[in-house]
Amino acid sequence: MTFGERLKQLRLDAKLTQIELGNMLCLSGRMIGFYEQGTSYPQDPQVIIRLAHIFNVTLDYLFGVSNIKTYKEIDGVVAQYEQMSEKERDNLRHYLAFLKQEKHK
Repeated sequence: MTFGERLKQLRLDAKLTQIELGNMLCLSGRMIGFYEQGTSYPQDPQVIIRLAHIFNVTLDYLFGVSNIKTYKEIDGVVAQYEQMSEKERDNLRHYLAFLKQEKHK
């Protein structure tokens, strides 16, 4: 999912119009539309950070790098990993490598 697609989905889930979101960021609704269409991207890092805060998501999620939405979810995964034995961790690493290989076939 692209940044624009993800932004639009988050905006719709929050029941915000482009104008409302633009007002929250001191931008025009038209600029939000450009972001969603992928014809423009935020140039100001503060706008990107504010978007993540408004929707309570990680930057990786916002940019489509990860499907993990919040840091709380990441913390939960890390806590589970830390509770695993070394053998379980090794098995998990092998399984993840297998999934990555299958994805690229």
